[in-house]
Amino acid sequence: MTRPFEFSTQDIELSACLLTAGGKLLRITPGRELTEFTFLLNETSQETVFEYSAGTLCQKVRPLVKNRSWLYRQIREVSRTGRGVHYD
Repeated sequence: MTRPFEFSTQDIELSACLLTAGGKLLRITPGRELTEFTFLLNETSQETVFEYSAGTLCQKVRPLVKNRSWLYRQIREVSRTGRGVHYD
């Protein structure tokens, strides 16, 4: 059985964009300074990362803001407990 490819970032804006594009969040883990978000790396998430990096990504604002707010709530919980959250 092959292990799926993963993509990790500490950028909450990129993470919100990935969720909005339909990316699969695998886990949120506490880092030394910042929280780390790990996503399943597939064609959609890869394309989202490239467009975000190039500054050409366009998404609907309402779902993006909703996802970003949810991520901030998750960060607070991870920071409070000191434990990561897995979504596998």
